[in-house]
Amino acid sequence: MKRFYFLFFSTLFFAPSFLFGATEIANSNLIYTWGYGDVMNEIMQAVKGITTETSYIVNAALAISLLLFSIKKAMDGQTNPVFEFGKMFILFAVVWQMFLRAPNDNNHRFMIHDEVTSKDYVISQIPIGIGKSFALMTQFEKVILEAMEKHFSTPQSTNFSNAGLGFSLQVMSTLPSVKLSAIDATLQKNIDFYFRNCVSVGILLNQQGRNLFQNSDNLIQELFTNIGNGSQLTPLFENNNNIEKQSVV
Repeated sequence: MKRFYFLFFSTLFFAPSFLFGATEIANSNLIYTWGYGDVMNEIMQAVKGITTETSYIVNAALAISLLLFSIKKAMDGQTNPVFEFGKMFILFAVVWQMFLRAPNDNNHRFMIHDEVTSKDYVISQIPIGIGKSFALMTQFEKVILEAMEKHFSTPQSTNFSNAGLGFSLQVMSTLPSVKLSAIDATLQKNIDFYFRNCVSVGILLNQQGRNLFQNSDNLIQELFTNIGNGSQLTPLFENNNNIEKQSVV
């Protein structure tokens, strides 16, 4: 019985460390996005697929190229083949370690955090050179963005950190789907002609028309009585059973 309790409490104590410790992400492995976290996740998944599924081909190509380079330098009497081989070997080792090697461990595991949607994406087996580059650039971008919004944002403004990339494009793309209220085409045409023929001419003929137009407390009444009345004739359209008739008033 004591053994059972010991195993039970040991499981409660150590299980969280095993469950959550495997997905622990260092701060240096955080990649920040602003509304395009899903796109970044797809990019990193593609990088993971290339590095994991074609690793044997890349390793074979590196070995063959290193062998050919060694043979060429060994046959060249003007250079030191040992020095050239060592230099090329170090270069190949750095490239392989930083951009081609991607084991499944914490150092090669990155998290994408979207500041706009608050979604997180965890991707493992990402080469350090690629993952660290994205993390460094986005963290630097986050610092600059916070400083810019702190000192240059206006009250009630739409910040980039809240709206995300492409916010204005998204708004413009939704405009065609916006449904406007129904407008009487005949009424709109009559108002357009009245403003063109009567109001604009009435303002020019009446010296007080401009001031009256700007400072009127009852603009609708002033437009049809004092400003536009009596300036000149304008066509009047009437729509009866979808047949538009024109007269002059």
